[in-house]
Amino acid sequence: MPSLWHPPKAMHLNVEYNLSHLFQHFGQFEWHDDRGEAMAFSVRVRYSDHCYSDKLAFVPGCFRVGRDRVFCPIRHAHSLNLPTLMGTLFNRPTTTVSFTAKERNWSVFWLEIRPPLDPGHKYFAFFHVERSTPPRGRDGRHHLDLVVESAYQRSGSVEVWHRFPFGKVAERTARGIRI
Repeated sequence: MPSLWHPPKAMHLNVEYNLSHLFQHFGQFEWHDDRGEAMAFSVRVRYSDHCYSDKLAFVPGCFRVGRDRVFCPIRHAHSLNLPTLMGTLFNRPTTTVSFTAKERNWSVFWLEIRPPLDPGHKYFAFFHVERSTPPRGRDGRHHLDLVVESAYQRSGSVEVWHRFPFGKVAERTARGIRI
């Protein structure tokens, strides 16, 4: 499905890069709440341009992304993993995600991806989750929107306020319970 957020390709310094891996897609999963009741979810996943751009100096031939960002080949290479990595949240909703103190969004990280990370770095994805409109489908599934705001490698940890399994985040979001 084409993306309203990204062109299908980016031409950067005379090299063409494919961005179609960051087109929106959907994931589904089930979660059991604390009472053991099953909840079914359908999640629309979208990615911001921060997954493949950085605040860098503009040079002729760069693919400009917005006013103050340019295409970053390293972020792009790592972003090729994002659909699979975010899919692990649906395949294993017990995966722990962290609510960040600074940006007030969720984060999850991976220790290894391809291409390899710089020594001592982790690959972080920062995202938010909200109820979709309509919040429930005819199939009874809770509909959520997950937007990956940014993803990049970094050393060190991120200051967090809370940690929950991803399924608990989906449950609370679907029920309108603030975290």
